[in-house]
Amino acid sequence: MALPLTKKPVRRLFPDALCPPDWQAFLPSHGQKNFVSRWLRVLTLGGLRAGFQSYRVGLGLLLISLVVLAVLVWPMRSHAQTNQLRFQRLNVEHGLPQSRVSAITQDSRGFLWLGTEDGLSRFDGYQFVVYREDERNPRSFSGGSIFSLYAVPAGHLWIGTEKGLNRYDPANDSFTRYLHSDNLSNKIYSICADRAGQLWVGTDTGVSRFDPATGRFTRYRHDPARPESLSHDFVYSTYCDRTGVLWVCTSGGLDRYDPGTGHFAHYRHDPADPASLGNAITGKK
Repeated sequence: MALPLTKKPVRRLFPDALCPPDWQAFLPSHGQKNFVSRWLRVLTLGGLRAGFQSYRVGLGLLLISLVVLAVLVWPMRSHAQTNQLRFQRLNVEHGLPQSRVSAITQDSRGFLWLGTEDGLSRFDGYQFVVYREDERNPRSFSGGSIFSLYAVPAGHLWIGTEKGLNRYDPANDSFTRYLHSDNLSNKIYSICADRAGQLWVGTDTGVSRFDPATGRFTRYRHDPARPESLSHDFVYSTYCDRTGVLWVCTSGGLDRYDPGTGHFAHYRHDPADPASLGNAITGKK
């Protein structure tokens, strides 16, 4: 980090006779390490010159040199220490229901949520709370493998599973289950939200728009007779960018959805175009 040094502090610390004419070249424009090296050289030369004149002046410059060195070097040392990350492993022995974690997110309250093949876990930094299916309680978690998690600022958590979409309500610590009404697959591989608050979920039978207010799905599928339809029914990932554009990753390439027309623009690999998509398959089944 560049230090906010100016001419005035430099001239106040050292007499003009001890500052070379081109002292501005020693300012930290060429990197902090180079600056420290040049600065020490100035301090050393200044200390030698002053030593011939007066022992007291030389001793004073030596002490100032040590102080400046400590001020310049200590931040670099502290920064290096902060970059040393330490990891702690958490597994079933610590309360995790299953060792394979397939999804992770953090909600607005700071809780860490982890999706596994054997339940949903909430971690507060000390211990896990596990949610599993309870057949006697329709407001419990639906169960099944968890593929995706999506937390919204309001505090709700959306969970994509092999048994459909779940919404967790922190106010009453309960779940609401949502299923497609077309008797097709309910596996939810990905979740994102657009500016209108609509959820877009990826499945193995197309991409679906979900309206939280009505609890209804609208599914978009591949249609060979319609070039503007979805590239492929298997959707690995959905993403709504900050401009409001929906991107859909499928087995047939990358698609961009136009809400005005309801059409999908396709981006695929073209061997003749080095600037095209690297691979037609944008996910891994």
